[in-house]
Amino acid sequence: MSMLNCDLLMNLDAIVRWICCRNDVFSGIQVIFCGDFLQLAPVEYQQHQQQPSLPRYAFESPIWNMKQIVTVELKMPYRQQTDTGFAELLNQIYIGQFMPDVLRQLQIRCNLWPLSTGCTSLCATYKEVKAINDA
Repeated sequence: MSMLNCDLLMNLDAIVRWICCRNDVFSGIQVIFCGDFLQLAPVEYQQHQQQPSLPRYAFESPIWNMKQIVTVELKMPYRQQTDTGFAELLNQIYIGQFMPDVLRQLQIRCNLWPLSTGCTSLCATYKEVKAINDA
């Protein structure tokens, strides 16, 4: 859901309205979206790069505001259930508000396991992927 941009959400709505021949948002069909808006941002198309003021996220879409959207926030970190300090550290990073001590705490946890050759890398941009592939 986080990568679904405003334009795509509006286009999906238009397609559903056309198929169902109804003018209600998503033709009155109940739609369930799952995602995390604090994760990856929507893919930017050229028009958004040229006009940064255009709506970007799905929740900025007129469709989002027409529909009664019920949001559910999951708050229990099951993976770090036994390490509440680390869970709090991750949450600070997640929302982008962390204390200077966080970097030191993360560095302590780095390299606990040896990396083997050929590990999968997760990259945020094509440029990073290309640099790894060309190396």
